[in-house]
Amino acid sequence: MQTCFVIMPFGNPFDKYYEKIYRPAIVDAGLEPRRADEIFTPGPFMRDVVQGIIKSSVILAELTGRNANVFYELGFCHALQKTAVLIAQSEGDIPSDLTALKFITYNTADPDWSKDLQSSVTNTLRSADNEESSSRFRLPGIDDRETTELARSLAGLSPMQKRVFDRIKSEPDGASHDALENAFGSMPHSELFYRLETLRLTGLIESKSHGLWPDGNAKYLWQLSTKAKKTIG
Repeated sequence: MQTCFVIMPFGNPFDKYYEKIYRPAIVDAGLEPRRADEIFTPGPFMRDVVQGIIKSSVILAELTGRNANVFYELGFCHALQKTAVLIAQSEGDIPSDLTALKFITYNTADPDWSKDLQSSVTNTLRSADNEESSSRFRLPGIDDRETTELARSLAGLSPMQKRVFDRIKSEPDGASHDALENAFGSMPHSELFYRLETLRLTGLIESKSHGLWPDGNAKYLWQLSTKAKKTIG
């Protein structure tokens, strides 16, 4: 069964909304509801959030109150170009950048607000993953599959791998192998080469010849790949 991952503030009244409204609405739409606090794995909480988002087919985002964590997680969803259904009590909780996307508003002062909201969520989720749905987030001019693969590669980098990538990214004309060896002087040559090759194979960076080593082997200049430049600059 496909999963709907819910990103929302924790604590009441949102916990009650999840149990009484969102979970039943998601099930009625034929999806399996999942929230980060329902994933029980050892390790950092944010890893569970990232894995939940990556593995889901659609996202349900409760934006009421403009919770910072919710918007951080929604940004990650959009980097992956996930389909996301947005919900808020007021249109004022929807930033102008997101108003072109499908969103649902609700008014708790209405007598039947919870039933109406549940019905709206179910109906929207049923059509949300349609190719023409306004719940689908796209980065203009960028292939969906390539962007998704790139975001997954970035999310999966180890801290040291991320440091090497960020160092290369910080150099507009690319980072020479000599410069990288100086920057990561405590890292053995073989480990640095391994990390660079791993980044190259994931499509995040590319290399070109940049002189020779004393033994005649080519040195390289390492740069962001064309795909990475197109998406993250």
